[in-house]
Parts: sequence; structure tokens; C-alpha cells
Amino acid sequence: QVNGHLRATGRLRQTDKGFFVDTSASGPYGARALVEGLATGPDMSLNFDVNVPNVAPPAPGVNGPLAAKGTLRQTLAGIAVNTNATGPYNSRASVSGVVTGSSPKVDFNVSVPNLAAIVPKLDGQLNVTGSAAQNPQGWQIDTAARGPAGTQATVAGLVGNDVQMRLAINGNAPLGLA
Repeated sequence: QVNGHLRATGRLRQTDKGFFVDTSASGPYGARALVEGLATGPDMSLNFDVNVPNVAPPAPGVNGPLAAKGTLRQTLAGIAVNTNATGPYNSRASVSGVVTGSSPKVDFNVSVPNLAAIVPKLDGQLNVTGSAAQNPQGWQIDTAARGPAGTQATVAGLVGNDVQMRLAINGNAPLGLA
């Protein structure tokens, strides 16, 4: 469903530590991406920067820019990610943690300054913070959300490898929201 040209240029060179990449790409709707750094070896470390000036063409009904910057790097525990993103409606998100290896764990934070941009008549900020950690049974989730008019919720528990969910969901919201 995405129409347009994709253009990528870059360099790949071998160094004593591994392969170093320096690439840029541009695509439909003014999208652009940059990736630079050491792509292989025990010292692997890549920086990336992705930007779409307006997500409306590929995501009808949503309007605004989307940008993400961050790093991927090899650690003793696995590949670690550290990413910050901004999106439509002045939303912000961050993700950091180890995403591979024997015990991946990531922390996340999402903020929407005014939820009314997405849900009409629901004015106020939404913040969601939490973590997801893999263990032998599946993914342990621990999330907290705070929204307009004192609305709050927590979701904690296990999303099992067997696709079974064992989650405790607690929260409250003013009756006026109904």
C-alpha cells in the first residue's frame, strides 16, 4: 500500500574490529533513514535515525511527524537497544534494554500530552511506563498507566510461551468518563 521510490546509498568497509557501515535511505512520503557504525563483532554498535515528516499518507486518520533515534550495541548480556521516538500529537516514547540473549529485558515509557487528539472528549495526558522481561515460562509484564481525570491502571503478570496469559489488571476511572 506504500507507493513511491526508495533510494539507498552507503559504504561498507572492513576494519580490524568488523564491518563498518555508513548508509542513508530516502523513500516515499519524504521518509529518510540513516544507519552508521560497527555492524559486526563483539564491539558492534550502530546508531540509527529514522524520520517520516507526516504519517498521514500511509496511516489515514493519523496526522503528524514520526521520528526515532537510537543505538543498537553488543553487550555481554546480548544486543542492547536504546531508542527515543516522537510521534503524531506530540507523543513520545522510549525503549531501552537487552533484546537478545538468555534473559532479555526492556523498559518502556510512552506519553501522549493530550489524549483528546486520539479519543475525542477525553482531555488530558496519558503516560504508560513498564517493563517486559523474558524468563523460561514466557514474558513477565509490569506496566502502569495514568490518564486523564485520575484514571489509572496496572497490568502485571505472565504472557506464557504457551500463548496463555496470566495477568492481573487493576485500575480505576471516574464514572464521568462513562
